[in-house]
Amino acid sequence: MLYFALKERSKHILDGLKLWMERNNSAIMTVICLILAAKLVGNAISDLSS
Repeated sequence: MLYFALKERSKHILDGLKLWMERNNSAIMTVICLILAAKLVGNAISDLSS
């Protein structure tokens, strides 16, 4: 969406974001997996208590 709003000016912003995501891929994936695990554990506890 940023590209459609800013066209060529967004290239610098998006390139920086891509580089940051490539460098921090393992940390990003770890956080996503922890959030998913917390959601699954929360659902399991909720099902057990009802």
